[in-house]
Amino acid sequence: MSRVAVATCAGENVDPDSPILLAALERHGLEAHLCVWDEPDVEWASFDLTVLRSTWDYAPRRGEFLAWARSVERLANPYEVVEDSSDKHYLLDLAARGVTPADVLSRLAASLGLAEPGEAVTTAELVTR
Repeated sequence: MSRVAVATCAGENVDPDSPILLAALERHGLEAHLCVWDEPDVEWASFDLTVLRSTWDYAPRRGEFLAWARSVERLANPYEVVEDSSDKHYLLDLAARGVTPADVLSRLAASLGLAEPGEAVTTAELVTR
């Protein structure tokens, strides 16, 4: 069984959708674990894949976060994308083009066949579809 680390940050109920995601991954035959990205005891190399999920606390320590992301050998998110998107200036670029994050989520869902074009969906809905 493949092991997947879902990278998050420390705290209580950081992402209320996490149990839904973990259950969905397990239904697909994956052993999924929530792991705090800056927890020194996590053995990232023991996972077949690491996926960024809810690493909300990285912004004040972006350099440390990027060093961590670069060090994770099997990070699903390409480092260059992590580096660029962690800056958040891309949101201003999208807004200047009239695109909101909700638009991006809806377009992604439609492209995956999980929603009709233009249908508003939440992350939780996507995970359970």
